[in-house]
Amino acid sequence: MIGAFLIKPGTIEIRETITPEPKPGEVRVRLQKTGICGSDVHLFLGHRLLQNPVIIGHEGLGIVDKTGDGITTLQVGDRVAIEPNIPCMHCTWCRSGRGNICINKRVLRSE
Repeated sequence: MIGAFLIKPGTIEIRETITPEPKPGEVRVRLQKTGICGSDVHLFLGHRLLQNPVIIGHEGLGIVDKTGDGITTLQVGDRVAIEPNIPCMHCTWCRSGRGNICINKRVLRSE
């Protein structure tokens, strides 16, 4: 698999990396398109701290190419869009239908 790794602010390297295997409850997506969002831009510009090199471009679409144990709602070949932010569903914002600005959201990360 090829990834665009942000090494440090202003420095991106295209590298070959290991293709991950999905764990139970996960699917692997072969990306066809990906976008760079505001959080990626802030990392690139050095506005947010970067602990380790990270693959940027976490919002995308593609085809499920492998499923982990326990997946019943998706199958290989399904087209999907990735929204890596998981709202808490308990805060004021989530309860008002605005989970996109949840202050407690978790963010999915590739390893």
